[in-house]
Amino acid sequence: MTRAVTRFAVAAAVVVSACGSPTDGGPSPSTPAGPVTSAPPAAAAAEPNAAPTRARTIREYIATNGLQETVIHRGDAGAPSVDLPWMDGWEDAGSLTPEWAYSAIVYRGDRPEEYTPNIVVLMSKLTGAADPQGVIDAAPGELADLAGWTPIGEPGPGGRDDYPSYRLGGTWVQNGVTKVVAQTTVAIPADDGLYVVQFNADAAQSEFDIADAGLTTVTEQAIILP
Repeated sequence: MTRAVTRFAVAAAVVVSACGSPTDGGPSPSTPAGPVTSAPPAAAAAEPNAAPTRARTIREYIATNGLQETVIHRGDAGAPSVDLPWMDGWEDAGSLTPEWAYSAIVYRGDRPEEYTPNIVVLMSKLTGAADPQGVIDAAPGELADLAGWTPIGEPGPGGRDDYPSYRLGGTWVQNGVTKVVAQTTVAIPADDGLYVVQFNADAAQSEFDIADAGLTTVTEQAIILP
């Protein structure tokens, strides 16, 4: 299993600093952040001879099933492509895109706070007996580990007609500040493995409408070509 497994435990919520730059304070694939640092490995957390249970997070699903994870960057040969739609007020993060991310966009329109709403796209390939529904079932677990996590609305299907997907959102507390995060996970079966894409929106609590609208458009209109 590669070091990139930690990527799915942090979402956008901990890859963005208080100033809103997608690179400041963000974890690298080899540096866990947020709840990952205190969460035991799935194998270590299980009681001896305990009956098998459904993986609670994607990280646990990867470990439990002995899958190999490979970080995918834009342009990698053989990998699906993800093209984000144009949205008023949003622009490509350019050089601010984290090196471990597939892509990222930031909001430059009018907003109530100095914090910059952003959407970070992650992609990994899982090699082995990976089941798309198993990944989707485990998708909600990462955000639930965030400090002070409070769900907003009802989680459920992510709005994709082409691939299995799951979306949820809520608030959490970072350094005493309440923030909002929303996430859509998409499972893309392929001949060489299962590709998992996550769209992660992050914003200040007062910017929820901006982040929510942005993620909805990205999730529903992003062009994913296998």
